[in-house]
Amino acid sequence: MKLFIFLISFSVSLATQDQCGISIVNSGGPTGLIFNGELAEDSQWPWAAAVYLKYGEKRNFLCSGTLISGQSVLTDQFIPFNGTFPRNAVQGGYEGTVKLFVGRKTIDGKHLLGKIADTLKIIYVPYFAKEYEFEDDFDILILSDIGWTSFNSSIDQIPSDAISINEDNLKTYVARRKIDKDVVVGKFNPMLNSLSVTYNGTEFKFSDGIEIMTTNKPHKWIPFTGTFPSNAVQGGYEGAAKLYVGRVRHPTKYIIGKVVDTTRTISVGFFDKEFKYKNSFEILVLEN
Repeated sequence: MKLFIFLISFSVSLATQDQCGISIVNSGGPTGLIFNGELAEDSQWPWAAAVYLKYGEKRNFLCSGTLISGQSVLTDQFIPFNGTFPRNAVQGGYEGTVKLFVGRKTIDGKHLLGKIADTLKIIYVPYFAKEYEFEDDFDILILSDIGWTSFNSSIDQIPSDAISINEDNLKTYVARRKIDKDVVVGKFNPMLNSLSVTYNGTEFKFSDGIEIMTTNKPHKWIPFTGTFPSNAVQGGYEGAAKLYVGRVRHPTKYIIGKVVDTTRTISVGFFDKEFKYKNSFEILVLEN
């Protein structure tokens, strides 16, 4: 997996375009980036965001990525650090024999980059001329075959590489949202502008804070046999439990839901209730 950088600005013309590669834009207007309708400001990155090129009032989706500076985007993602270092974690340096990985911590509503020491598994973040260290509630940067694109239905189009299934001739999409300290995966219905997830035994619906899953890799749904293959797609977490992306037929149509690794069950929302299945459901995997 290569680390790609986008150099882009708004209200300009496209010089070259290699989707999910390098895109250079001729500077013909004021510098800066607009993401999800907001102008990027100092110390506000990295953001998980969709990458768009703006032509006047229109926006063309390029790729999902992470905003890291005023004009640069990485096509990868941050994930919550759970005490272990994924094989695709990004190492940014070292101190002696200690490996330093790239991380971020949210302080006063701002996402700040920092270093994660592999020996202590804590993050160090510079902030107002001081160094702070944190033992939990921070993210680690990984190179990923999937992305989670922030979505606002009033200004955004659903990405062309979003993952969907058909429900009664209607496409619904794999999506997720943060709830308290958890990240819960479910289905997004574009006709209703609604994300449906199950949480604490109930179905919840949201129209904000939505992230849609994207990938350019081949993928498929396979029957769940009781074990999670290495290429299964993790969509979130609840406490220490990992949540994988799954689907189940309920009662006659497929519905996207969360597969909990500790119980090996899938949960889906339907008419404001949570339904759980232990058998006859599928999980999403990326093909090698």
